[in-house]
Amino acid sequence: MEALRHWFEPSQDTARYILAHFLAERRCLVCGADPAPNIPEIEMRLRQAQCPVCGSSHQRQRPAADIPAVDAARINRLEKEIALADEKIATADRNIQDAINAFTNAERAFEELRRRSIMLDQELVRLLRIIPTDRAALASAEDEIDTLRRILDSDRVKRDDAAAHFNVLIDKATKRIQKVQNEVITRFERFIKLFLLEDAALVYQTVQARVAQSLAMFTFPIFRLAMSGAAVPGTVVREGLDAVSQSQAEFVDLAFRMALMTTTTPEASTLVIDAPEASLDFLFATRGGYQLAGYAKLRGLPR
Repeated sequence: MEALRHWFEPSQDTARYILAHFLAERRCLVCGADPAPNIPEIEMRLRQAQCPVCGSSHQRQRPAADIPAVDAARINRLEKEIALADEKIATADRNIQDAINAFTNAERAFEELRRRSIMLDQELVRLLRIIPTDRAALASAEDEIDTLRRILDSDRVKRDDAAAHFNVLIDKATKRIQKVQNEVITRFERFIKLFLLEDAALVYQTVQARVAQSLAMFTFPIFRLAMSGAAVPGTVVREGLDAVSQSQAEFVDLAFRMALMTTTTPEASTLVIDAPEASLDFLFATRGGYQLAGYAKLRGLPR
């Protein structure tokens, strides 16, 4: 701006404004060129004390003020922002071109789908012409459909009645199990102590499940196994047979059956075992024998 003031008198404010806007906005106010191609040339003339219009060299009447360090830093930052803006414009141009290409591909796909739709409509018309239109045949088919619909409605009523009866049975069974759940859990913990070195217990829960795809959910009572392990602190609920070893699964199943029989049938019960210790680790065979003997003694059976 100091250089422009040097070259233009106060009466030439219009020309100075045009050049100042030209250098600041990089756009020509006369023809609208953006960016103007000769901006670097005019800036170089001003730095070299030449006329910004014709480029003639003249002796300065007064030295132009040096650009302060703050303004120089600001100019440097603005130049970087302009370069970044140019990069963003180039990226936006590429994105626009990609969008145009994607739109072109989508338009081609749409035309292909429209062509296939026309072909399908033609095929549908052809099939409709093949379908028999005899009123007698249509009436017979409608009668068969009505008959099948009545059979289906009757089966649905029977199914709903059976589901309601089944739900009543489940409620009764759940109430009976809830009354003895604590006793079953206590007896299981007593039986499992001689079978396993780990701490094991039963957890009573209820789950929602279906017995058929189209039926509503039913609430079933279950006992889940919670057992300690070397890799986890405390007891953790185990899910499925793979969560315990084969030996542990055998003993847990046996202890659970013993707890159920001693709780639900204290007078008499039968437990048939096909040598479960044969498939287990030999270290557990002795403990299994003691447990079975204790169970027989508890039931008053000869050992």
